[in-house]
Amino acid sequence: MKTRGAVSILPALALALLLSTGALRAQASAAAADSAAAADSAAAYGPENPPAPRQFRIGMTGSALLWSGSASRTPQNASAWGLDVGRRLLRYLSVRLGVAYTPERVVDGSDSTDVHGYLVEVVAEPRLALDPLVSAGVVPFAEFGLGTLVFDPARSGLPTRSQNAFVLGGGVEARLSSRWGGRLEWRHYTVQLQSLFDVTELGSVNRGADRIMASLFWTF
Repeated sequence: MKTRGAVSILPALALALLLSTGALRAQASAAAADSAAAADSAAAYGPENPPAPRQFRIGMTGSALLWSGSASRTPQNASAWGLDVGRRLLRYLSVRLGVAYTPERVVDGSDSTDVHGYLVEVVAEPRLALDPLVSAGVVPFAEFGLGTLVFDPARSGLPTRSQNAFVLGGGVEARLSSRWGGRLEWRHYTVQLQSLFDVTELGSVNRGADRIMASLFWTF
């Protein structure tokens, strides 16, 4: 009887040993696969082949706003400071929304006034995201879009004007780290300026402005 009991237990022990050995082999295979995947990922995202750009970004911008054209209704050159957010839609296309503040002085004939200027714009950004450039951490881009320039005069009694602007430009973006980057860009604005001093005048004149910008952005 004792011999039979010992013999009858042997198949169960063998089955338990087989299952435990299979589990250990499965764990070892999974660990090896994970290690290989990590190595492939490290190789794929090395300096020769960096990872794809992140989808969103937020940046801080500083710029000089340089006006051109007749002295009539033309603001004087000024600085502009702002924020922008962007989203990568496709490999070669992004879209950006920007807001900026610029302290201006507007001259209209013999009259002039200080104004608070607020610029809101939306631009599409075709990107030359070719592999050799992306691997080097540099991406040239173009820009086109629309904006609104709001002038709020410091002098009481003058109207606040919202003026349309058409935007064209371009620049270059450089990756500083996995999340941080910098940009240098130029934008040209064609602005339909209205008079700040004659509240009855509804007409506008076109004035050009060039904005030289530098920005630091964070991607996520």
